[in-house]
Amino acid sequence: MEETLEKLYTLYEQKMYRLAYTIVHSEEQAEDIVQESFIRIFTHIAEIKDIESSKTKRWILRIVKNEAIDQYRRNRRDWNLDNVVKLEQYTTPNDNIDNRLQQIIKEEYIQMIFDELSVTDRKVLCYRLTCELSTAETADILGISKEAVRQRFARAKQKAKEVIGGMIDE
Repeated sequence: MEETLEKLYTLYEQKMYRLAYTIVHSEEQAEDIVQESFIRIFTHIAEIKDIESSKTKRWILRIVKNEAIDQYRRNRRDWNLDNVVKLEQYTTPNDNIDNRLQQIIKEEYIQMIFDELSVTDRKVLCYRLTCELSTAETADILGISKEAVRQRFARAKQKAKEVIGGMIDE
């Protein structure tokens, strides 16, 4: 059992982290999500037949995604307060307030892009860019065709360009 867990960690830890980070945008929270996910995986480790199967990969990424979404929702409730605290925490007399404000703006751009996309388009963008999954792997996880993944990925990139372009013009 321990050997299986080590193999799972070696194979999937980075993909799990990238997916979690894409959703929560926090290194610490992404690490916690991966840890919580492995605890859940461990409780069902005896059910895993083939560590490298696409079924196992989908199952693991689904666990991480659900954990991350739960954390994202908790973050969303406290978003305004957290931004004030972060700004105060990271701004000292020697810091450049413009740099911190630029970081907050970038985070808001990402959220604005995601708000403009459908749930499936968001998933395609996350899986393709953050988890670095292939078109075929993304199609398999989402249960859609490769062509649909290509179209949704192109649409998501175009929407991102439109949102960012509109912000730059303002």
